[in-house]
Amino acid sequence: MASIKSPASKVLLIFTALFFLSTGIAAGGSMLKVTKAENGKTLTIHKNDLLQIELESMGAAGYAWHIESLDPTYLEVISPGGSCDSKGNQRVGGPVTCTWEFRSLKEGETEIVMLNFRPWEAKSRAAEEFRIKLKILAE
Repeated sequence: MASIKSPASKVLLIFTALFFLSTGIAAGGSMLKVTKAENGKTLTIHKNDLLQIELESMGAAGYAWHIESLDPTYLEVISPGGSCDSKGNQRVGGPVTCTWEFRSLKEGETEIVMLNFRPWEAKSRAAEEFRIKLKILAE
């Protein structure tokens, strides 16, 4: 891998990175972070906004959050929950926080329903349910 030695190359690299970061944010609209505290609420976002849902689970016990209901005409799944972190929890078997990202696609109302269950058990035995309603407004 080549190294960047000249100051001009470093400045160009920094400006290029800032450009791509700023255009990505501008193209994506704003970001709304949602946690369990918003469970059952109706939230308002705009078309092309990003929605980030963070939910804690007891992964060591086999529990994991799964998207149960989502209308793909209103929301695009950007990150399907593969991003899990112990958030500084040092206890073995302690809770992990998983993150999902969505982009709103069009105006209207929709709902996201997620269930926290063990895959080898029936969904009806889910330990928790997370549900939010979304009102998506024009840009």
